[in-house]
Amino acid sequence: MKKTLSLVLTLFLTVGLASAQSSGSEAKIKATGNNNDVTVEQVRGADNNASIWVSGNQNVVSEYQRGDRNQVLLEVAGGSNDAIRSKQMGDDNAIYVNFRGARPAPVFQSNDVDKNDFLFLQVGKENIFGGAVAGDGNSGQFKQYGTGNTLLGDTDLDGDGVDRYDAQGLMIEGHRNTLRGLQQGRLNTGKIMATGNGNHLRFQQKGQQNYGEILVTGDGNTARVTQGQ
Repeated sequence: MKKTLSLVLTLFLTVGLASAQSSGSEAKIKATGNNNDVTVEQVRGADNNASIWVSGNQNVVSEYQRGDRNQVLLEVAGGSNDAIRSKQMGDDNAIYVNFRGARPAPVFQSNDVDKNDFLFLQVGKENIFGGAVAGDGNSGQFKQYGTGNTLLGDTDLDGDGVDRYDAQGLMIEGHRNTLRGLQQGRLNTGKIMATGNGNHLRFQQKGQQNYGEILVTGDGNTARVTQGQ
């Protein structure tokens, strides 16, 4: 039987509705086990923060933020999760993903994080997305629409001079993974790094004055960067 954990920030707020609308809200969910349905929605105001940690198999994870200067940290330790979705609508938002079975660290700590399906979407300007996926047979895509979006280099998300996570782009480690990326707009920047065999990477940038890069190490990989209209 599937268990549901849901946090809808228009209804349940850690600091009260009036405060959340003006100064932001913080949501944290930790789910351990299998067949969980995890949802976080933060749909009012700005400066919202969400943290989701899932350990197990065959889970469904959904996160949605609407507004500006929102942040989400999504960590997955497990495999065969049915759908992992994160959507942000607004400006200056940040998504960080860690599919490694371990806390963020400068060196990959690969555990069995296999056969996950994921989609990350950002619509706005100067949004940031990055992180790491370690495992085999994962399939996913990211999409950024707007101007000045970044597939991560800078991890100082709140401007205090401290890097939150070790991520210099989107990192893939493992075999037979499939990743599709899209940036649509102007002045977007992206970097994908992959280590392993039989991975399929496609990075498309639509618009002008964009920069894209894929670095691949291993055998039997395919990598493609497409730029233009």
